[in-house]
Amino acid sequence: KQDSVSSSLGQNGSLSAVNLMEFDSKMSTARKSHQHCLAVMKKFWHLVLKEEKSGSTEYGRPSPDVIEEMVESVREYELAVWNAKSEYAWLMENFSSSTAVILSYAHF
Repeated sequence: KQDSVSSSLGQNGSLSAVNLMEFDSKMSTARKSHQHCLAVMKKFWHLVLKEEKSGSTEYGRPSPDVIEEMVESVREYELAVWNAKSEYAWLMENFSSSTAVILSYAHF
């Protein structure tokens, strides 16, 4: 069974249980980071839309509190992107022939 799993992950030889666990962990973390990126992006644009609809902007600018929330969203997004990229980089380095890794990274 390990041979079939290792071949599906793009490994020619046998894949140890430790390597498989590491792959699963990294893939899970990369996907969670990707989902977090999307959630933060949604939050950012929700803030923009909410502020635009409320009409509470002064001189066409959002309030300082909303600007602070937007900046925090951008920081959170950058961190999530960095986390996802580092996990995908490790996965591509170690499992570059894996269809699951390639497709997941491409969606990112």
